[in-house]
Amino acid sequence: QTGSFIKPRADVQEEMLKQGIMPGIDEWGTEPESGEGIFHTVINGQIVRKKISSEQGNYYTYYDLLYQALTENKPMPVTSAAGRHVIHIIEKAYESFAAKGIVEL
Repeated sequence: QTGSFIKPRADVQEEMLKQGIMPGIDEWGTEPESGEGIFHTVINGQIVRKKISSEQGNYYTYYDLLYQALTENKPMPVTSAAGRHVIHIIEKAYESFAAKGIVEL
């Protein structure tokens, strides 16, 4: 499979905090249309190119779940295996960029 996903900006939560906007509002962590990513690939010989919106973000949920895991013996919000998997994908993205080609996951 070939393709790419290009996103023009990172998560909006940090920028919202810098602007003094605090969590708790309905719009918290919602990106504007200008922040949509572009998915581009070929499926069955047809070029597919479409915009994809990011899901609404909320870092606070992660930290609440982490606190519960540490203090109430609840499950960790992210397993170490999932963390390793994300790092592996990021490393492969760098490898693909350096090789200017496709790499196997």
